[in-house]
Amino acid sequence: MQNFYSPGQLALQKRNGSTPIAKQLKDTRLLTEFNDDTRNIVNESQFFFIATSGTNGKLDCSYKGGNTGFVQTILPNQLAFANYDGNGMYRTLGNIEEHEEVALLFIQFEGDKRRMRVNGKATITKESEWLMLFPHAESVTIVDIEFIFPNCPRYIHTMRFEETSIYSPSKDYAPPEPFWKSKPDLSPFLKRRRVMQNKNNDLSFESNTSQYFLTDYYKAATASPIMFNRVPDAMDTLLEVRRIEDEWMQWEDKLIESEILPSNSIEFKDWYTKKLIKLNDNIHEFLTYIRKEAPPQAIAYYICMEELVDGSFDDVMALAQIGVNNRSKLTIAENYWDEMGKGEFEKIHTEMFEESAIYCKKLLEEVSIALPSKIPTPCLMNGNLVSFWAQRRKYIPRLFGAIGLIEGSAPLRFRAVTKGMERCNFPEEAIAYHREHIHIDAVHGKEWLNHILLPHVESSERLCQEMARGVLIRFRVAEQYYKCIENVVKENFKFQ
Repeated sequence: MQNFYSPGQLALQKRNGSTPIAKQLKDTRLLTEFNDDTRNIVNESQFFFIATSGTNGKLDCSYKGGNTGFVQTILPNQLAFANYDGNGMYRTLGNIEEHEEVALLFIQFEGDKRRMRVNGKATITKESEWLMLFPHAESVTIVDIEFIFPNCPRYIHTMRFEETSIYSPSKDYAPPEPFWKSKPDLSPFLKRRRVMQNKNNDLSFESNTSQYFLTDYYKAATASPIMFNRVPDAMDTLLEVRRIEDEWMQWEDKLIESEILPSNSIEFKDWYTKKLIKLNDNIHEFLTYIRKEAPPQAIAYYICMEELVDGSFDDVMALAQIGVNNRSKLTIAENYWDEMGKGEFEKIHTEMFEESAIYCKKLLEEVSIALPSKIPTPCLMNGNLVSFWAQRRKYIPRLFGAIGLIEGSAPLRFRAVTKGMERCNFPEEAIAYHREHIHIDAVHGKEWLNHILLPHVESSERLCQEMARGVLIRFRVAEQYYKCIENVVKENFKFQ
């Protein structure tokens, strides 16, 4: 090939005495068609770099990535790759429209390190037979090869592959929208995907009977060892639990399908903080009522309703630490140790909460106010959700997100209850549990973010988005729960 080297390259070769080796490399290594080795490099690649230029002479270099198969050899002297959804700037494709010459660089960082240059002339097509080869591609770039040059792998660092990007499409997987598309200065200028509405067709998981069934199961599964012979272990029971849980999560996932989720620690921290603030804002009116206006019986009613759906948070914490690294395990253990009153029996949180609930029940009995004989479904779901995720290991990332939301948003709720109890002259034994959590949950919330959520977010895009789903689902369930509690209180007390 006469034009492989430019005049400038030839001049430097001559000046530095490398003309003989440069000629030998060209004569023995340069290819115009793929052989088995170079074909495999292309077909197994999950990324490459491409250089293009426009008619103005400005150069552009871009990274292209996808799952294996997003770039393929088509003919001995032709390859093609998928053009997926991008930022709308069309720097690569726009240059190709003007100037067909392209240069591709393939690199293998693991195992047998490889580096291969491919130069050729590119065209862009949207013809259906090409799009069928590349699912979810908006168009396909076809490169007719001018030359292929596998060259020295020296200076290629050893790097370990962790996971494919969550944004890489495949035949049966449509990737999520990137988080940057939710930024307020950009989102008005973007087209959003259409998402099918989630129609409620009498889903059985939402029935009061199904949620009671789950409540009974989760309580039995974490009951005292003395109750070992009453743990529901029959296959029919386990299958029914799984059926209800699966239906529930499928419905929740459909509800949040259109949400743009964070995929790294910077995006997650800001997004998560806004969710904490929004949840407290959404229940602000009810908390203000509890703090400033509610009669003692209304506060007592609220506390007793909380007790009815208590999810045994200490057991949830014990289950949450399974399998995590020691730094995260220590954070969870510290939280659990606080739940255990730091070793003092009378300060165990379940004991303190029971003290508060006992007083509140007596207060209601004095005025003949009874708790509902049938716990409302949103209240059952609020208690069931964390027990469900703690006991079913595939949902542990969602549990982490949910606990973060619980701990991070709790101090304002406990402060409102404490102030309301103090205003109504509740005794200290009734207030102590709630006062304790104003400070302790503020600490737990920060530690959970810094030592559980963010380290896991940084380890995996997929894990980040799964924890974000946990935040969103817990947000919805908690919001429905507090709306329900507010309505129940309204029915029993004059709350405007």
